[in-house]
Parts: sequence; structure tokens; C-alpha cells
Amino acid sequence: VTAHSPGSPGSPGFRPSERAAVADGGPDQRVGSGDEPSVVALELEVLPEISERGPRIRVKQALDIRLGSRGVTALLGPNGAGKSVLLAAAAGLEEIAQVRLHWASPPAQPPIMALQYPELQVFEELVADELVFAAVARGLDRSVALAAAANHLQDMGFDPEVMLSRRTWTLSTGEKRLVEVIGALIAPSSLVLLDEPTAGLDAGRRAALARLVECRSGSDPVLVASQDLDWIGMTRARCFRLGY
Repeated sequence: VTAHSPGSPGSPGFRPSERAAVADGGPDQRVGSGDEPSVVALELEVLPEISERGPRIRVKQALDIRLGSRGVTALLGPNGAGKSVLLAAAAGLEEIAQVRLHWASPPAQPPIMALQYPELQVFEELVADELVFAAVARGLDRSVALAAAANHLQDMGFDPEVMLSRRTWTLSTGEKRLVEVIGALIAPSSLVLLDEPTAGLDAGRRAALARLVECRSGSDPVLVASQDLDWIGMTRARCFRLGY
């Protein structure tokens, strides 16, 4: 799944010094700061691990993750904890016996996910076409999608004109990842899912991406899997830990 959608203007105040609060409680408890959403758009019911084979999420107790109509929620935990598995289940890309999805109402637009490994996702020849593919497929005017993509590229420190005209096979892995992340952020979607979006980014671009994610979360929920606690703190995310 690929996509992009224009972020909401006027993101809330940004405090780069904030960190995700990590408690010493059970490994599958909610550990982030922030209140439960007053209106739940999607509830992810994660059952205890039932098999040692196949994709699974490492939790010993049932876990409910409630996503509101906006805001950032983060999945924390080590490699192998099942963060990517849970994201794929929430996106509707995989059916996982451990995970039950409960939408409050049918989503107006399907979820969209930027994968941890962008080489599995990139398929267009031109960066411009890759960036706007999902947004246009979901009904956004191409010129509007290109303008949003150009703004995001500029925010991330790229020359938009140069970047949009590049061939996707000339991009580094980090650049491909950002193309997919920006594509997801500008696409109309009822849920944006990002898997390790800061991998390989320097401090400046990590901070810029946090601002873009927080801005996008002003209109729709964003679910992120990451081990980058400093960056998660910048997004003001509610956090849940997986693994044991």
C-alpha cells in the first residue's frame, strides 16, 4: 500500500526535548504519556502470543490499543517484538490471528503504510510519480499532490525540483524511505502507518519529520513503529511496548 495526503496546517507547539515516557511496568503495558482518546476510531485488540511459528506479536497478556480520530500512537520494543506485524495487521495487509480490528465506523479511506524496507514498495520510475501515486489513486488532484510533496521535500531539506525529477533507482535507501513516508503523509487515509521512519536520518531531518508527522496527525491518526525514543518524544505520541 502506498499513499500520501496533505497534512493539516498549524501543528501544535513542538518541543524537541520531550522524550517518550517509558515505565518500568509490564512489557506489554501502555508506557507513553497522554490520555486515552475520548473518541475511539479504531481499537486494536492484541491477544497473547499463541504460536511460536509464523508472524506473531510478543505479548503475554491481552493488549488493547485505542486510536482516536487524530494524534500519534507509537509501538516500542526490540527487534522481533512484532511491531511490523501489528502495523501490517492494522493496515489490513495481513490477517493475524492475534489481532482483531474494531473500527467505530467504516473508514472513509483505507489505511496506508510506509514499510521499513522501501525497496519492497518503490515501483515507479520517477520520484514525482512515486510520491503522488497513492494520493492520486485516492482521488487527490495530481497538481495538489505534487505541491504537497514538494512542500514536504523542502521541509526535509531537499531541493523539490531536483528531487521530483530524479529516477527512483538512483536514490539511496534512506531517500527511498523518505519518499515512501512523504507519499503516505500526503495521501488521503483514515490511518497512516509508518515503520521505522527515521532509520538512517540525521538529527535535522529527524526533527523535520517529527514536525510533519505531528502535523499530519492533526487530521487523522498516525501509528508508528520505532526504536527511536528521542524522536517518538518529539511527536508527542502515546506509547505501547511490545516484546518480553
